Amino acid sequence: MSSEQKPDGVLLSCSETAYQWTGRTTFQLEGGRDRRDVLEDVGAGFRDDDGFSAELREGSTTPLMVVSGPEGLSFVADVDDDGDLTVVSASRCFLLRDDETSFDTY
Repeated sequence: MSSEQKPDGVLLSCSETAYQWTGRTTFQLEGGRDRRDVLEDVGAGFRDDDGFSAELREGSTTPLMVVSGPEGLSFVADVDDDGDLTVVSASRCFLLRDDETSFDTY
């Protein structure tokens, strides 16, 4: 298995003063695995953690694993037709320091 992660992400507003970092990681999986099995494995990694929930949902064209955690922490996982697993994530909400702006690169 190999992976690719963008080094920077963007900030989304949680409120007038709080933000969350968003990012994406793609994993190139080896061998042909069933899409739902991969997503269920992702969800299983979170279900026993306090404050987390994981649910397999039907997306517009493929199933998605949606994981929610404390304070807005979230992940959405998808497996494409080539077997690549993509995980989009959003951090917990946080405040910026006085010298930071939401337009900076993070």
